Amino acid sequence: MFNKIYLLLGIGLLILASSCGHVDAETVKDKPKKGEERIGVPTEKKKHLNINVLLDLSDRINPNINPKFPGQKERDIAVVKTLCQAFKNNVDAFNAFKAEAKMNVFFHPEPNNAEVADIANKLNVACQAGTSASAAKRNKQIYQTLDGNFSSGLNQIYDLAIQSENYPGSNIFRFMKDEVKRCVESPSVYRNVLVILTDGYVYYENEKYQEANRYSYIERNFDHFKRFRDRKLLQSDFEKKDYGLIKVNDNLKDLEVLVLELSPPTNSPVDYDILKKYWAKWLTEMGVKKFDVLKTEQPVYTQKKISEFLATGL
Repeated sequence: MFNKIYLLLGIGLLILASSCGHVDAETVKDKPKKGEERIGVPTEKKKHLNINVLLDLSDRINPNINPKFPGQKERDIAVVKTLCQAFKNNVDAFNAFKAEAKMNVFFHPEPNNAEVADIANKLNVACQAGTSASAAKRNKQIYQTLDGNFSSGLNQIYDLAIQSENYPGSNIFRFMKDEVKRCVESPSVYRNVLVILTDGYVYYENEKYQEANRYSYIERNFDHFKRFRDRKLLQSDFEKKDYGLIKVNDNLKDLEVLVLELSPPTNSPVDYDILKKYWAKWLTEMGVKKFDVLKTEQPVYTQKKISEFLATGL
């Protein structure tokens, strides 16, 4: 009789000991703080999320050149916060032991400011699946610090760029040619998403060339762009005369692209239509099956658009 009692007590102690310090695989997520609501982006368990963000640090972020409220810095950071929530929802869907979500921030060209480069290096995170408590603990740490690290890091980067008034810009054309495939992981495991934050005009001083009516750049003051402010020409000549950006890649079928924060001038709203024409044709020709090209709005509306985009995969 006593042997049975001791045996039961021993089993109970073993269960209690094994539960101490245990990382609960099903409860990685933190409860929202009082007064804080979760951003309504969907949770998808089918695939791990691989989120990539390309930032355009041109003079679009200068509040004197591009005044708006909230400012462009705040709008861009609000986008990244929404993407952080999507990352966390994806981790929740798989749990701390199985999560393999990734999130990366890109600049092209790489910043030549050492301080900016150092901060930027910290804005790349990847969960790693594993059966050990240490693997789950590492993933939980990424989860818990994600919002603060990305918000703080981007605030510092934008402030340094604005203060220096040395805007490196973004060579989007070259990124899509040479670097974009870094954004694509195995499509059987990952859902690959590239978010480009830009005013929509593709221009880099040292990257200008032309092949017939195809260009490596689109900017508001060049003829191959401003001529289409005549809406009739936009409808008739754009396709007929094969205007567009030069195709620089193939087979991007496993990449979803969301282009956000297009900012046409208030005195020429038709620029948005022209930009969409150029971007849509370019992405389609490079094999991107799912994309959207959206102008800047108040963050609450942009957040909704991001949620709608992420609601369904390819």
